[in-house]
Amino acid sequence: MHYEKKYGMTFEKFAAMVNVNGGEDFEHEDDLLDWRFAKETLEDLMRQKKEIEDA
Repeated sequence: MHYEKKYGMTFEKFAAMVNVNGGEDFEHEDDLLDWRFAKETLEDLMRQKKEIEDA
């Protein structure tokens, strides 16, 4: 939510924007990597939580 609020768009739209710009903005590149890591970590944790609940 932090990055959605900061950039006013979804991860997918932001990733597309960064790719179109060709990585010329290091802050955007860093934020994209951080956002991707946070998104993947959250998905993994939610999956693990569900597995535990279903056990």
